[in-house]
Amino acid sequence: MDASPTPWPSPSLVLEIARSSDGRLDGRIRAEFAEPWRPFSGVLELLKVLEEILDAAEPGRPVGPRP
Repeated sequence: MDASPTPWPSPSLVLEIARSSDGRLDGRIRAEFAEPWRPFSGVLELLKVLEEILDAAEPGRPVGPRP
């Protein structure tokens, strides 16, 4: 059970991920049944893509990280 309720509904995400030969996380992600695949290479890029997906899925939410 989650102790902290989220004030905005969260989209379901589909993630395909693999580790490259140099150890970097590579893959692609999308909001389920909605968006095209968004590729990423590395954890920081994955976080940026996640933030963009959340910003697009929650138009009433302030842009940027959650408080």
